[in-house]
This record gives sequence, structure tokens and C-alpha cells, in this order.
Amino acid sequence: MVKIKRLRCGVIGKLFATLKKHEVAGELIVVTIDEFKTSKTRSSYFFDDLKVVKTPGFKSKGVLSCSKCKKVWQRDVNAATNMMTISEAV
Repeated sequence: MVKIKRLRCGVIGKLFATLKKHEVAGELIVVTIDEFKTSKTRSSYFFDDLKVVKTPGFKSKGVLSCSKCKKVWQRDVNAATNMMTISEAV
């Protein structure tokens, strides 16, 4: 579960409350994760030097390139992979 820094309201609030209720019942474990640098750290070996790939005509920062292995990563996929790795380690 990603830590949400603002008040939990609406759908997110209901989802979080439901997850916590199931955790109390012993049905699952809710893990809060600080998302700081999860999209900038390479998910396979936690190398912290991903650079934004600049594409002419687009202002997006969603694609990153690893200077070590030369692979290109979609930022959200990389962050989700890192958060899954963190939650599995807990």
C-alpha cells in the first residue's frame, strides 16, 4: 500500500479502511511504503542513476534510461516493481 500524504477521503479512504479492517481480522497484511525515489531507482539492482529520456515534442518525464545497463524504463512500472520488492521483503 502506498502511503498517501493527504487526508484519505472518497474511494481511497474507503479502500484503505477496508484493507485495514481485513488486516485486523488477520486476512492480510497492509504495508505502507514511502514512495520517495521508487521511480528513480533501478528495480533490478537498486542503482540510483536513472536519467529522464527527452523526447522532442513531449514534456513528459515518464521514461527513464539506466546509464549502467542502457535499458529504458517506464517510470510508473519501475516504481511499482520497487514497491512490490519492498513489500515482499517486509
